[in-house]
Amino acid sequence: MLRREFCVAIFLLPSCCFGFCPAVTRESIACEGFSAQLSCEEGFIDVQSANYGRTDRSTCSRGRPSDQVTNDQCYLPSTLSLMSQRCDGEPRCDIAAANDVFPDPCDGTYKYLNVTYSCAPSSESLFLVSACLMYISSLPERSISCWGTVSQMSCEEGFINVQSANYGRTDHYTCSEGRPSDQVTNDQCYLPSTLSIMSQRCDGKPQCDVSVITDVFPDPCYGTFKYLDVQYSCSPYSEYLFLVSVCLVCHSVGDWIQSVMSHVTHVGVELFSEGFINVQSANYGRTDRYTCSQGRPSDQVTNDQCYLPSTLSIMSQRCDGKPQCDVSVITDVFPDPCYGTFKYLDVQYSCSPYKRSISCWGTVSQLSCEEGFINVQSANYGRTDRYTCSEGRPSDQVTNDQCYLPSTLSIMSQRCDGKPQCDVSVITDVFPDPCYGTFKYLDVQYSCSPYKRSISCWGTVSQLSCEEGFINVQSANYGRTDRYTCSEGRPSDQVTNDQCYLPSTLSIMSQRCDGKPQCDVSVITDVFPDPCYGTFKYLDVQYSCSPYKRSISCWGTVSQLSCEEGFINVRSANYGRTDRYTCSEGRPSDQVTNDQCYLPSTLSIMSQRSDFPLFLLQWDSEDRNGRKSTINRRRLPPIICFACGKSCCKLLFSVLKALPVGVHQIL
Repeated sequence: MLRREFCVAIFLLPSCCFGFCPAVTRESIACEGFSAQLSCEEGFIDVQSANYGRTDRSTCSRGRPSDQVTNDQCYLPSTLSLMSQRCDGEPRCDIAAANDVFPDPCDGTYKYLNVTYSCAPSSESLFLVSACLMYISSLPERSISCWGTVSQMSCEEGFINVQSANYGRTDHYTCSEGRPSDQVTNDQCYLPSTLSIMSQRCDGKPQCDVSVITDVFPDPCYGTFKYLDVQYSCSPYSEYLFLVSVCLVCHSVGDWIQSVMSHVTHVGVELFSEGFINVQSANYGRTDRYTCSQGRPSDQVTNDQCYLPSTLSIMSQRCDGKPQCDVSVITDVFPDPCYGTFKYLDVQYSCSPYKRSISCWGTVSQLSCEEGFINVQSANYGRTDRYTCSEGRPSDQVTNDQCYLPSTLSIMSQRCDGKPQCDVSVITDVFPDPCYGTFKYLDVQYSCSPYKRSISCWGTVSQLSCEEGFINVQSANYGRTDRYTCSEGRPSDQVTNDQCYLPSTLSIMSQRCDGKPQCDVSVITDVFPDPCYGTFKYLDVQYSCSPYKRSISCWGTVSQLSCEEGFINVRSANYGRTDRYTCSEGRPSDQVTNDQCYLPSTLSIMSQRSDFPLFLLQWDSEDRNGRKSTINRRRLPPIICFACGKSCCKLLFSVLKALPVGVHQIL
């Protein structure tokens, strides 16, 4: 009965924890000289995207000379960072759209601030949901603090639970004001122990202040101006956030913990999660005197400083990337860190949309998608802790936990993206050695995307193919968006520019490949105009395999539709213009500016001209006197023939002709 009530609560409460009611995205546009007003009646602002500049000619154009609104490619990449720091977590935020607040990205252009944001549920509503379902956490809040300041985290209701944290630098813009460029260039600066430091200092407290200084956080990248980026949630139960603490008898093989599909028997709730396990922190031992203490002598629960440092590594290797994971809490799995103390396993984990694979040196990393295609999100070949892949290794081979190979993501993306399965040997022939003498492993996070992906360096051939169906290009760019892809053997000045885009790439690829089962395109300047001279570029394409073919034909040419098997059935069509790039070569700008040009009757015209003609079936019958008369006419839709092919149609007609009432005439 109680479980039924919980199920009803899950469907009725407006809880976005389960993904049933995604947050509504709002938009705020403020012309230069005015203020953007962001507000949430309930909950707190969460900025999704932002740009200070101009991306079209119509917004904020009234009364402006044409030369101030012509540039529609005006972007300020740091807008999102600036807006997030100022507005995230606030119920209301007013920001002036002015050059005093945002650096001027394009002098002479009249700009505007365009912000999209959502309202994360308020702490009150999250508290109600969490109180009803004891193990569902609130959505995370975020705190960013520059070096030399104090990171302040607080929960008005509940207790802090740090979800993720990094001391370093991951972009060029955050905490960059007044800093020389060489102090903000390194955007790959990470301190892996940040999460552990912050968790130990803040977890379970209603408020926590941490000084962002070197005495607290070791310097991960000398010479770079760093900041502390923390995401945390406020849990109404400090002991129960993504956590099932299972009391155990240390030497009983039958004791176990279910880490995801957890049965919370004392309240009768079954928690089911979507995604894949990502263990955040774990300890086998004892950190207080109360957990799992019932019926135990005092000398078995007195030691509250009992830690097994390798717990996180053990749990990550066993559970990360799986939808469900069962681990026996016994000494055969976890070495005893403190003899005589009654221990328990305490695990914090999230359910990530990404799968994870960790493979030690000399083994094979196996990535697979039951549905969809691999899309590598992050990857590192090296070592970021002392415990993963450490069994049987001398201590000097696992001590270096700051071992990174930045090109790992590029290597894995080129080898695996767009494939349903991918095996990569973790050896030096594939991955250059980033830290000699350290025993390394490959750590990969990836998702299963419905789209296939192809990355091709300049001078090679991009090969797109569909085993079933026809190519439908979803997104494409010729340029460079990171420093590692197609960078091998290239001087640094050719891969530094990671903001290189050719907007017409999608149009070029669509015209060449859409509607074909296979498509080869040379990645050369004759095909793609050079968007950033001096940068070594590559072609990045995402595409799906559609059951529908596509044909694009410029005015004055001939549109040719064909089916090797079956018959044409037009599904959609438009004669006009919906972008500025298709069929634009050699045309003056005023002929391609209107991208809202539609002819509604196009589908009707094409269907009448192209669809396989209907079969007109004239049925004859005889009366009692032997006189023939036509009693009915029926149409056989072309979809029947289209669905099963010519042989099916022939068989169908043979059957009809054999019937007593036959086909008299086929027109």
